[in-house]
Amino acid sequence: MNNPRRHSKPGVLLVLDQIVTLLAVFMIPVLLIEEISATPGLLRAAEVANWVIWLGFVAEFGAKLLLLPDRGTTVRKSWLEVMIIALTPPFVGQLEQLGPLRLLRTLRLLRFLRLMQLALVGLQTLRGLRQLLTRHHFLHVAGAMTLIVLLGGVALFLFEGETGAVRNLGDALWWAAVTVTTVGYGDIVPKTETGRLIGLVVMLVGISFVSVLTANIASYFVEARQESTETTLHQELVEVKARLDELNRLLHHQTELLERLSKGTPV
Repeated sequence: MNNPRRHSKPGVLLVLDQIVTLLAVFMIPVLLIEEISATPGLLRAAEVANWVIWLGFVAEFGAKLLLLPDRGTTVRKSWLEVMIIALTPPFVGQLEQLGPLRLLRTLRLLRFLRLMQLALVGLQTLRGLRQLLTRHHFLHVAGAMTLIVLLGGVALFLFEGETGAVRNLGDALWWAAVTVTTVGYGDIVPKTETGRLIGLVVMLVGISFVSVLTANIASYFVEARQESTETTLHQELVEVKARLDELNRLLHHQTELLERLSKGTPV
């Protein structure tokens, strides 16, 4: 007999992937609040949300281990979730409150962990969005580009804030927007190697998404013309078929008349 639970597993796994994508999306504003907000109540809410989202990742990964038979393969295929769980626990943001960790090198390490947290969450979100990036989904492409601007701007602000290259988060987001659209005014230039690396990633991703958007627009017009041509051909084929049916009917009628005449049957 068929096991109904076995047939329901793909649907459950799909729902789990969608939940993880939503968790990754919600994680982004939480990280922003933790990084730039000074309001105690807001920071407390962000801390609670961070724990809830992180535990959501843990629960999702545990559910996959229970549902899928080969746990080794599950871990290899879910490497991104494993990295998010292992490298971005909520208490990372609380490390800077410890006395010894106020050293410059440790603060740089903390910022690196913050950047890694943003990068991993961004990768998880993009992986979910990639499934939606079929042709003509302009809204999804725009959403993905917005996400890149957000992540790139926050990352630049974390590493370039002390150098004076960017004065605030708004400047960093402006830089990310003009970079991802390949405009590049040059009014903000990263000074550190890490900042330039972030700029390179934003540029490459921006070129890719602009190419996808351009290809979608071109494909839309090409396929619209093809659909019009196919519609015309379909109508012509319908007319030809109707005429052939009429000819077959007349031919059949003529054949019956000839048979009657050959047998001497009155017509």
